[in-house]
Amino acid sequence: MFNKKISSILIKENSPSHQDIEFVNSNISGDIRLFIDPVLIEVGKTDFCTKAKLVLDDFFKEFYKAYFIDNDNTRKKDLLSHAKEINDSHMGYANKYGHGNTDDGLMKIFSGVEDYIKRIKISRIFELVLFVPNFAEDGMSDLITNVLYKELSDFTLKICQKYKIKTSMCPDERYYWSYQTHNWEKYTGHSLVVEGKSHLLIPKEIVQKNFKFTVDNYLRSVIVQNICDDAAYYDNTTKKEIRPLAKEKVREQLIQKYGSALEIIKDFSEKNENLLKQYQTIVTNKYSALQLSDNELDVTVYGSKLDT
Repeated sequence: MFNKKISSILIKENSPSHQDIEFVNSNISGDIRLFIDPVLIEVGKTDFCTKAKLVLDDFFKEFYKAYFIDNDNTRKKDLLSHAKEINDSHMGYANKYGHGNTDDGLMKIFSGVEDYIKRIKISRIFELVLFVPNFAEDGMSDLITNVLYKELSDFTLKICQKYKIKTSMCPDERYYWSYQTHNWEKYTGHSLVVEGKSHLLIPKEIVQKNFKFTVDNYLRSVIVQNICDDAAYYDNTTKKEIRPLAKEKVREQLIQKYGSALEIIKDFSEKNENLLKQYQTIVTNKYSALQLSDNELDVTVYGSKLDT
């Protein structure tokens, strides 16, 4: 079935190469399997990313205070009250309409983490994906969409102005996070309205097909790596480094002992806070080269690379 893209409204062309546009060419109806990645925002150099970092940092500061310092249930509920799934970005897992996270669902997802998370000094929003079960790409992307709703709306209006597309007052009840009031505020501005609903345009430089920071990646690249490095020694006879431990075998033994990768990283991170700092450095360095190319976006959005 023909899937109409938002570009057909903006530039009267349904399948332009992403090298010619600044936004993800999302579907008018349904979702594309892409997600807003908080680390791509952190390492981004655009004006959008600079402002978005301020907002995300402020939200995370308030989130951390409520969950990990004050244990304030009223504030927790308030923080998650407008973090549920909305469909304005048209990104995420396909056919999820009506099945995304609600505010009560998010409260359940984050419940039970206070006891151990207080002892693990997380400092960046992406680390929530590591330590909160059932909160991965879709949950984080939905959260960021809400937190940055005003910034994403401003980006959308800028694109509409560029292509001389008429906008209207937002027809839906939407909220955004204000880094000035440190609270949710109701969005009262204009939107790109398509088929009676708000449609957000997403900057192409902040999306990813899958997050590259995962529980297992942290386990392998830091915890297992350190264990293997610590066991290595220099053989004076052969003049070579001897590494007696195999990484995969170490990982298997840890899983057998702890039961899951999550339990491993919780225990090791609590005992040694430098491990999480190591992983922060790895993630930052890795992401400097992980922004999706225009060709990769074309394949993801259209199903194949476009001829140029």
